[in-house]
Amino acid sequence: MTNDKFTVLIATLVALSVVTLGAVGVVAQETETPTETPTETPTETPTETPTDTPTETPTDSPNDTQTTDTPALTFENQTSNGSSVNVSSATLPEGGFVVVYNSTLAAPLGNSSYLDAGSQEDVSVQLNESLTEEQTIVAVAFMDTDGDQQFTLGTDEAYVSDGELIAGAANVSVSDGENMSAGGTTTTTTTTTATTTTTTTPAT
Repeated sequence: MTNDKFTVLIATLVALSVVTLGAVGVVAQETETPTETPTETPTETPTETPTDTPTETPTDSPNDTQTTDTPALTFENQTSNGSSVNVSSATLPEGGFVVVYNSTLAAPLGNSSYLDAGSQEDVSVQLNESLTEEQTIVAVAFMDTDGDQQFTLGTDEAYVSDGELIAGAANVSVSDGENMSAGGTTTTTTTTTATTTTTTTPAT
């Protein structure tokens, strides 16, 4: 083989190789599956739900105006030494006195000393004249109308609630011993009892 033929053969082989490689490259390009760029899913920013600010409910200020006590008397059956009687309790919203009468309510038998506004217990009422026999005594609550802290008949007014005198009746027996209370039935305040059914107004 001459050198010229050998050279031609080599050139031919080189050309075929180039053509073959080019064809393979084309096929490779045609068959290559393009990879998709992943689409990034945007993450939602969580929306913060505003929390309601608690509304403070204002508390009512305590009423500075105090309620007034209801006037009342409790006068129980008892045994007395004749010179005084004992009223178990007296509630006088404006202060005042407890004045006692016999069942006719004709004239006072005696009165307590001045009592401060509010409730008092075991109120002793000195009698103008000593009792000598068992009888029904009526205790009546009075205001200190003129403000002198002395009971004044005709000036100081009786406590009244719903048109009723604040009064109580009790059976008082007399002994020679010390003044003492017996466990009798309590006579309530704004009442008209069997012993005080008279409509006579107490002397004032």
